[in-house]
Amino acid sequence: LIIEDYHWVDPSTLEFIQSLLGELLNQKLMLLMTSRPGHGLDFRGHPVVVNIDLNPLPDSQVSRIAQGMDTDNKLSEKAIAEIAQHAAGIPLYVEELTKSTLSAYSSLVDVKSTNFNIDSALLARVERRSSVKSVMQIGACVGRSFSYQWVSLLSSLEYEKLLESLELLVQSELVYQTDSPPNSRYTFKHELIRQAAYNSLNEGRRKKLFKKLLKLSSSKIKAPDELRAHYAFEAGRIEKASHLWEKCGDLAVEQSALQEAGNYYFSAIDSINRSRSAYCCSRELDLQVKLCQVNLIGLGFADKRTVDAFSRAYNLLIEVGEENNRHRFTILWGQWLVLNVSGQLDSALEKAHDLRSTALRRKDDYYIF
Repeated sequence: LIIEDYHWVDPSTLEFIQSLLGELLNQKLMLLMTSRPGHGLDFRGHPVVVNIDLNPLPDSQVSRIAQGMDTDNKLSEKAIAEIAQHAAGIPLYVEELTKSTLSAYSSLVDVKSTNFNIDSALLARVERRSSVKSVMQIGACVGRSFSYQWVSLLSSLEYEKLLESLELLVQSELVYQTDSPPNSRYTFKHELIRQAAYNSLNEGRRKKLFKKLLKLSSSKIKAPDELRAHYAFEAGRIEKASHLWEKCGDLAVEQSALQEAGNYYFSAIDSINRSRSAYCCSRELDLQVKLCQVNLIGLGFADKRTVDAFSRAYNLLIEVGEENNRHRFTILWGQWLVLNVSGQLDSALEKAHDLRSTALRRKDDYYIF
């Protein structure tokens, strides 16, 4: 079982991994996990886990890779030294910088003036073909992988030109292809390549693409709400993104995926704060209460994130200023629980009195109280 880039793992998958590790001792199963240095989850000390640190390649190994790719002996020692200097020992950078430098030689370009900016180096093989670069940028907005259907709907290229551009993009070895058009699917060789293509878009063009993506994902190509929320956010439809993330959070709660639900609600709150709409406080209060309840069940009363969530909800309650607000009892109840469990009994008693006066206004709340 291979789990690549587990620094991006979602909480439910992490829970699965942790439970699986406890079962591996007597099983004929090998679990291989990779992560970026300093960003992964540390399982050191676990009886069935062996940690292997892969350090950056030394200059001598970088030179050997570059020389091995230079089958026609075009690269000078100085050019190889510059590749080693800028690649920082990262194999992907070594490969791409070497290919870019060799491409510069083939094009009779002065190698000394070659720009070693990493994004430029990653895109150098498509830079001279605007149609190929355009297709690549569209794919970068769709995601790490994208289908022919997406590109054909988003691109203004004619059928033959689009097929040619996709073929050249695959030949550049920056993306991999499975199946044939119109059923083909393309995957970026590495997330860093997708990011480079994404960053090469100007803001105006990027926003237009995401507006199209959002519209298409609601009609011609059905996409998950999480992806549509991302498209809406990047398109500047902040309130739309907030509602979609809230919907994802509600679904995660139904599936008892509480940590995911908390992440979705947090994203919804963050986006609604950026919208600066007239009902921002009231809307954030609704979302914050959902986050409070998820944290209370998933993290417990004493967790700092639970305490902070209830504190923020209470401040919003005061800001909204509605004495009979439907969230008032829930927020006070949560604060009372936190105070009571942490032993702050005087403050807990004050909150209990507030709770009682609030509960008297509504039959259901009084029953709970």
